[in-house]
Amino acid sequence: MVYGGLVGGILTVIGATLGAAIAFVLGKYVARDYIVQHFGQRPVFQKIEQGVLTNGTTFLVFTRLVPIFPYAIQSYAYALTPMSLGKFTAISFVTMMPASFIYTFMAAEIVKNGVSWKLLLELTIAGILLALLTLLPKRLSPKIRQLNSEYKPKEKN
Repeated sequence: MVYGGLVGGILTVIGATLGAAIAFVLGKYVARDYIVQHFGQRPVFQKIEQGVLTNGTTFLVFTRLVPIFPYAIQSYAYALTPMSLGKFTAISFVTMMPASFIYTFMAAEIVKNGVSWKLLLELTIAGILLALLTLLPKRLSPKIRQLNSEYKPKEKN
């Protein structure tokens, strides 16, 4: 809010991405045994692990765009999967961007101009766009799987 919608949004996305990457690294290399021991059997972790094994990065895109699971829990859970830090960080950056900018923009507008009908209309449009964006992974998933199956290397006999 202090920096406005654009700069504030950029800083929010950078901060959220750094936080997710740090949690991922901690979960993968520092606190892995602790996380597995205390949280590994929880349904949230089980669903994320199964989703990654079944759908790969599509599942990460889906869980970031549709915040069913809190971001922090996601970061630790994905650390327990074979996903690389680079892939996790890049996908997290891109998929956390829309919501971060919308929330920051709306907060800056409220501070600057107060609540107005124009703001409520913008908030409604932003909410609809976010809802439509959450459908994207589901739409792309079959196409990505088809592409993956078409380009798998042939086994040598």
